[in-house]
Amino acid sequence: MTVPWSRLGLARFVLVTDNTEVVYDEGVPAPELSAEDISPHLSYRETAVDAPTVVHLRQLAQILLPSLSDHRLSALADAFAASSGDDVSEVAYAVLIGLLRLAMSYDPRVSRSLARCVGGATGDLLERCALEGGTTPLTDHQETSAEATPPNEDTPPARLEDATSLFLPGGVMETQIDSYEHRPAQEEMAQDVGTVLQDGGTLLIEAGAGTGKTFAYIVPLLLYLSDRTSARAVVSTRTRHLQDQLYEKDLPRLISTFAPGLRCALLKGRENYLCIRRWNQFQQERPLPLDALPDRKGAAQRSSDEDLAVASLTSWLAITRTGDIEENAVFQSLPEHRQLWARLRDDPLHCPASACSHYEECFSFRARRAARAARLVVANHSLVMSDLAAAGRLLGPYEVLVTDEAHSLEAATRDAFTYTLTRTVVERLLRDLEAGSGRRRTGWIPGAARSLDTAQVKALRQQCKTIDQGNRELFAQLDKALPQAVQDRSPVLDDLARPAQAVAEQLRLLSRLVVTAAESIDDAESVREAELLSAATEEAASVLLHLLVAPRSSDEVYWYERLPGRLALHASPIEVGPILERTLYPKLDSLILTSATLAPSQRFTYIRQSLGLKGSPQPMTQKIVLGSFDYARRMAALEARFVPSVRSQSDYADAISDLLVKLHTTVPRNTLVLFTSNQMLNEVRTRLPKSLPVLAQGTHGSKQGITHRFRQQSHAILLATGSFWEGIDLPGRQLEVLVITRLPFSVPSEPIFAAQAERAEKQGRDPFLDLSLPLAVLRFRQGIGRLIRTEDDAGTVIITDTRISQRRYGAAFRESLPVPPLPADTTEDIANRIAERFSKGTRPIDRSAQSG
Repeated sequence: MTVPWSRLGLARFVLVTDNTEVVYDEGVPAPELSAEDISPHLSYRETAVDAPTVVHLRQLAQILLPSLSDHRLSALADAFAASSGDDVSEVAYAVLIGLLRLAMSYDPRVSRSLARCVGGATGDLLERCALEGGTTPLTDHQETSAEATPPNEDTPPARLEDATSLFLPGGVMETQIDSYEHRPAQEEMAQDVGTVLQDGGTLLIEAGAGTGKTFAYIVPLLLYLSDRTSARAVVSTRTRHLQDQLYEKDLPRLISTFAPGLRCALLKGRENYLCIRRWNQFQQERPLPLDALPDRKGAAQRSSDEDLAVASLTSWLAITRTGDIEENAVFQSLPEHRQLWARLRDDPLHCPASACSHYEECFSFRARRAARAARLVVANHSLVMSDLAAAGRLLGPYEVLVTDEAHSLEAATRDAFTYTLTRTVVERLLRDLEAGSGRRRTGWIPGAARSLDTAQVKALRQQCKTIDQGNRELFAQLDKALPQAVQDRSPVLDDLARPAQAVAEQLRLLSRLVVTAAESIDDAESVREAELLSAATEEAASVLLHLLVAPRSSDEVYWYERLPGRLALHASPIEVGPILERTLYPKLDSLILTSATLAPSQRFTYIRQSLGLKGSPQPMTQKIVLGSFDYARRMAALEARFVPSVRSQSDYADAISDLLVKLHTTVPRNTLVLFTSNQMLNEVRTRLPKSLPVLAQGTHGSKQGITHRFRQQSHAILLATGSFWEGIDLPGRQLEVLVITRLPFSVPSEPIFAAQAERAEKQGRDPFLDLSLPLAVLRFRQGIGRLIRTEDDAGTVIITDTRISQRRYGAAFRESLPVPPLPADTTEDIANRIAERFSKGTRPIDRSAQSG
């Protein structure tokens, strides 16, 4: 296709890339000209009459390719298969051609929507693309789905008893799956999985990194489902990343080979899906953007992140078939995406269900319908546990459950069965009923007011005011009654039982008023919304009574936490085993629990106890299979024995910051520093020179945002805690140095852990040996696992907590390392050893490892 440069307003334009800007005249580079030559006085000011059109390549790519995680020129060249030669201007030009063709392939209505989102020169360009383009549907960037894969008719059918032989050299896996390599550990695991599927029971299997455990459990499971045409199975993971990899990459090729025609579905929590109804309302209410000025360094022409976020959503909605926001990398990388997403995601309080005019096209309901109809569902732990709490209404019946990353199943179960109440829970309900004042009121009451009499509207509004006042007074009393600790176990609050009871009764009265008012309304959507609000109000009352009025259960721990601007009350189960024994295990024939970290000190005692596996399907099989990674060549572990005790916080923070400065100065590599507390993280962060490329969790944006930035750099320092200890993939040169600042023991005063320790002691168990140490070793192994993610990775882990060598229990941590740790006596010693390893060529190789 010939690009109509003049009609696109690009007769003469400046193309701005990562580090360059080139003037083009009718699509031909004009190296003799510069932007200043064309417009010497106000070269980049769009208000200047003689200003050139400026095209910011990265911004245009972010708008049109929101699913791409990297929008640097090199990544865009790969996306468009453009030449990656030395001439940057040629590569940028080829990418621009691809982006313009992409814009013109959209339905013109989409391009116009994009133009309205961003405004400025980019908006003008997209508007002209709409005029030039046709209505050709965009198909190049649509995702594939597991159930859409056509069957491979050349592959002979296999049966479950053949599972092991399929993995042998020369077997079906090798002949049918690209890049497959025989791994004895994978073959061994597949045999164990096949046995438990065939005979029933529970399999606990720790599969070391490099086992290829995904294929080892998926292939036998597909054969099982092919043999038993009425059976259903659920595969559950901890992270959505692994969930997506299973469904989009691994399952399509495996289903076509081993279970042609099998219906498979991906299901996530409804908060992951965009609500079309709320999106349309948002677009109608959002004002058009004002044009802003670009800067000289290729920054977006709009200063507002919201404009880019809305543009990325608009183009993504033109191609997505799932509505799953995980697909939109641009949106999730923006600092303020969480606040915007809360207004757009599927929310049960704003869902009219079948009464909604968008019900048939609703992403969330389509996903749930597909899951109920599928024989294999890929879910996550949180959703599976929520399904148990909802008596199976989400997933329906199934008899096989495979849990990958099973070490986190206990926490997911506890979260699903925890009661939580904050002041904002009630305030949000009241806002959903009515917000604003005068003519600018929003919510259910103003929408329903035309169908109600004046007395009903007045009664509803007065009841909302009464509850709001009572709720505020109750939480003000709670704030005074509870200790000022950030987090602690909640004392008995008998003095607050009466005001809590009063608020609960007022909530229930409001629920009845809403139901009564809805009887006068003809609009189906409004009636359904009233039912949801009424049910949510009843639930809030029940939670309030459970936390502050009802007698306390000895099986729960009652606790509170003070978050920024919020006080939260919780009641959590101390043990989740009894819950699983009651809600999950009776409906299963086979249960498979696997992870790279299940058996601290090569024992499964903790996982069996914590998940109550004595009540799971029997018999139970326990197995450890070793992975195939060559750790001896690829990984080094160093103990920094010169670092002060962790108890001396100031000296300790000084030593860590000095070490990081030394490493960056002598061997600059992407470095991840894992902490166990935000306090120590910030102590170190404030000591580091501002000249260092530091990214700190809690300071420099969301987890997704700082991870995205870290991946794109070559010698950054990422300071992190909490969720960064597991579930994050930084392969190759994205991570080459890992620093473990402290052995990750649970804080003894942490409410749930303290209650578990008390329970263990009453049961005659040792709280430290049976609870604290196993948990810490499991988390330590998860943290260490961030360093080597593929068989081509290489790097060094540095442990700065001297307790690993000075305390007797340190042996449990040393033995859990893939390689024996070596002592280091100075920062220079550590830097020299790392430099020596890299000089010998033990650096990551930039290629993808085998899937599965």
